[in-house]
Amino acid sequence: MKVLNLLLIVERSSGNVIWEIQNDAFGGQHDVQMIPEGTILVFANNTYSPDLAHSQVWEFDVETKEIIWRFTEKQSPMNFFSTQISGVQRPSSGNTLICEGAKGCIFETTPDCEVVWEFVSPYWGEHPIFGSMNWIFRARRYAFDSPEMKNRV
Repeated sequence: MKVLNLLLIVERSSGNVIWEIQNDAFGGQHDVQMIPEGTILVFANNTYSPDLAHSQVWEFDVETKEIIWRFTEKQSPMNFFSTQISGVQRPSSGNTLICEGAKGCIFETTPDCEVVWEFVSPYWGEHPIFGSMNWIFRARRYAFDSPEMKNRV
């Protein structure tokens, strides 16, 4: 199986690739996004990596392509692993919201990688191949007064 583990920025007007980075440790990455700071945030599933199976969240400097922030489980990296799905978001607080999809877990971490809260979905369903699961595809944090919340509270 060929896995690209590739991030691209494509110029809309020309269709040309204007930025790219390839890293096998992405391992089927999810939820890649350019955030307001001008950096790129990605959930690196690390599914196909030859080293120990563990996921990470990376923030890249677009100009240097260097990882400038990284989240991984501190005590035992293998405890943070989602082979598929998952997501990440950087709310205006500066913290990072992480959805560890295959474990049904959503949590928020500070810039120093300290987890400030965690939610594990109590909702389970049956899947014909995977059995009983509480997977969450992606999570987003919305401010109380955000347009997405208008007329919902």
